[in-house]
Amino acid sequence: MKTALGKDLPILIELVPLLEKMFPKDENSHPKVEVPPSEAEERTLRIIQSFLSCVAFDDRPLVLFIDDIQWSSDAEFNLLIRLISSFRRSASGGSIRNCLLIMSYRVNELRETALAKLRDVMESLIQNVGSETRGAVELEVGPLRLVNQSQGTILI
Repeated sequence: MKTALGKDLPILIELVPLLEKMFPKDENSHPKVEVPPSEAEERTLRIIQSFLSCVAFDDRPLVLFIDDIQWSSDAEFNLLIRLISSFRRSASGGSIRNCLLIMSYRVNELRETALAKLRDVMESLIQNVGSETRGAVELEVGPLRLVNQSQGTILI
């Protein structure tokens, strides 16, 4: 993975600081290259796509869980839509394969603009369903409650 990400590894570590435990800084690490703000979003997308395509394999699928999506900004929704479009690209085109994407949100906290963006995300998922994907499913989960407290905690 270090080879695949190359000079982008410091940027990825900046985005996800826990990765520094896997890839500690050493004298061989590449310096972070600054880019103009107009290119930053494109670079961030490319780096995240590269990282996700490095960690998801046939024998090791990736589960990507995004909680509280109702609080996402427009830029985060746009990034998510663009990532979803990479689920179907060819293996040579930096595709993200064998990924289960789970998104959760609270309906009562979903503002109108976020609802419209969420619809765009779901539409992108549906458009990108191909023979290699299983499809998009929307599930509504109600409030959880505790049962069988004497034998342990079970939420249903």
